[in-house]
Amino acid sequence: GGAPGVHSHRWIDKTKDSSDEELIAHTLALLGGVPDEKRTARLRLVCAFDDGGDIHTSEASIEGRIVEIPGMYEPGFPYRALLQIPEYNKLYGELTEEEHDAVNHRKKALAELKPIIVEKLGL
Repeated sequence: GGAPGVHSHRWIDKTKDSSDEELIAHTLALLGGVPDEKRTARLRLVCAFDDGGDIHTSEASIEGRIVEIPGMYEPGFPYRALLQIPEYNKLYGELTEEEHDAVNHRKKALAELKPIIVEKLGL
């Protein structure tokens, strides 16, 4: 249903940030018993640049599925322990630097805006 959404660290309790461990446990509890083919998920970024007259937007996402047993992740990025990337058959948190660079949704969205930013700022 689109959860956790933009406020992913306040998904469990709207009044405070949850720990990485709480978010992982909550996600897995909600998906308990859900068959593999219905455990699809994505990390999505929408970004915007306001040039003072127009607002330019871009978006990108990385598709995968939520595994049943979490793996490695960086503190602050708990969902990387859960999202398996099909191209590599690895969890997002286990990708090499090169693999991560190839699928990085943030990089893709910002690369789309970069020419506009450079042009509008005269860089």
